[in-house]
Amino acid sequence: MGRQVATLICCFLAGLGCGTMYIYSAYAPQLASRLALRATSVSFLGMVGNLGMAVTGPLSGSVVDRKGPRIPIVIGAIATSLGYWIIKKSYESSNGSVPVLAFALLIVGIGSTFGFSAVVKSAALAFPRARGFATSVPMAAFGLSAFFMSTLAAELMPGDTLGFLTMLSIVPCTLFVACLPFIRFPEGATTETIEMKPVRTTARGHGHVRSASSVSSDSMTPDATEPAGSSLSPSGDIYGSTLLRSRLFWSHFLVMGVLAGIGQMYIYSCGYCVRALLGGGTAQGDQLEGIDEAAVQTLQSVQVSIISLSSFAGRLLSGSLSDLLAYRYKLQRTWLLVGAGLVSLSAQFAGYSVNSVNHLWLISAETGLAYGICYGSYPTIVGDAFGMKYFSQNWGLLALSPLSVSYLFNMLFGYYYDINSVQDSDGRQVCRQGRLCYSSAFKVTFCGAVFVIALACHVIMTQRKHDRRT
Repeated sequence: MGRQVATLICCFLAGLGCGTMYIYSAYAPQLASRLALRATSVSFLGMVGNLGMAVTGPLSGSVVDRKGPRIPIVIGAIATSLGYWIIKKSYESSNGSVPVLAFALLIVGIGSTFGFSAVVKSAALAFPRARGFATSVPMAAFGLSAFFMSTLAAELMPGDTLGFLTMLSIVPCTLFVACLPFIRFPEGATTETIEMKPVRTTARGHGHVRSASSVSSDSMTPDATEPAGSSLSPSGDIYGSTLLRSRLFWSHFLVMGVLAGIGQMYIYSCGYCVRALLGGGTAQGDQLEGIDEAAVQTLQSVQVSIISLSSFAGRLLSGSLSDLLAYRYKLQRTWLLVGAGLVSLSAQFAGYSVNSVNHLWLISAETGLAYGICYGSYPTIVGDAFGMKYFSQNWGLLALSPLSVSYLFNMLFGYYYDINSVQDSDGRQVCRQGRLCYSSAFKVTFCGAVFVIALACHVIMTQRKHDRRT
C-alpha cells in the first residue's frame, strides 16, 4: 500500500507539470504586445498547443500501454522544457514569428500529453477498486497546474513575463524528473494481465452487475457491435476499429468535444476578456493605456488562478462522485456530464452578460468547474465502457474530440475581437467596446452547451432502455 500511495502522490506532482498549456492566457497578451501579434494569431497559437496535446493522445497512449510510464515521462520532460525555452528566447529578443511560436507550443502540448498519459494510467492501476478517485488525483493536478505556476510566479517574479517564461521552462521538467523513479505500474500488471473490477453501470432499479471490460460497443444499441461473424478481442476489451464502430464512443466524442471546446475558448482567451473590460472603461472608469501593465497581468493571473482552482475542485470531486453514483446509487456516471453541461450553460450566459472585470470571476469559476468535471469524469467512463487493457489508447482517441470544436470557438473569439478592435498609436490592436468585443462568441457557445446537455441525456436514456432489455 505504501508504494501505491507514493505512486499516487508522484502522479499528482507530475500532473502539476502537465497542465501548463492552460496558463497560456496569463502571458499571451504580453507576448502579443511584445511581438505585435493580432488576437486571431494569438488564438491560433493557443490552438496549436491544444493540437499538440490532442493529436498525441493515441500515440502516447500506445507507448504507455506497451512500454510503461517511464519513457513517456522522459519525453514529456524534454519537450515541455524545450518548448518554453523557445518561447522565452522569442520574447527576450522580440523577434519571434508565428511559425516558431507555433512549433514551440506544439511540442509543449506533445510533452504534456506524454507525461499525462503515463500518470493517469499509473494512478488507475495503483488503486483498481477506487479508479474514479485515483484517476481524479492526476486529473486534479492537471487542472491545478495553472494556479500553481501563476502563484509561484507572482511570489517570485511579479509582473515579469520573461522570468515567468523562464520558470515554465524549468519547473515542469524538474517535477517530471523528480517523480520519475516512483511512477510505475504495479508488479504483475502488464498490458496482458490488466483486468477490471466489476462495476454497476445501469440506472437504479434496473441494473445488473457486469465487468467493465465486458461492456462492448453494444452499450448504445444492439446493432452498434461489429458485423456478424466478427469478434471482439479475447479479453473483451474494446479498441481500434471496434471502438470506432461504437455509437456510444461517438456520442461521448461529441459530448466531450463540445463541452471541452467551450471551456478551452475561455481558458485561452480570458486574458483578452480582462483587457477588453478594462479598455472599455467598465472597471473603474479607466482606459487600458492608463493602467499599469503589471496590474493588468495580475488581473489576468487572478482569472487563470480561479479557473485552475475550480477545475481542480471539479476534477477531484467528480472522481469520488462518479464512484458514489455508480456503486451506491446505481446511477450512470454520465449524469455528471449533464451537471457539467448545466454549469457551462450558466457560464456562457455570464460571459455574454458580465460587463465589469470585477465580476469576471464568475465566468472563470463556472468555466473551470464544468471543465474539471468533464475531464475528471471521463477517464473512468472510458474504463468502464471499453476496458482497461487499451485504456490509454482509447482515452487518447477521445481526447482528440475537442480539437476541431475548440479551434472553431477560439478562432471565432479572435475574429469578433479583431473586427471590434482599432490600432493605437503604437500600431497595436486595442478594443474599447467592453464586453461587446467578444460577446457574440458566447452566443454560439451557449447553443453548444444546450447541445451537450441534450446529447448527454440521450446517452443516459438510450443506455437505460438497453439495460432494461438485457
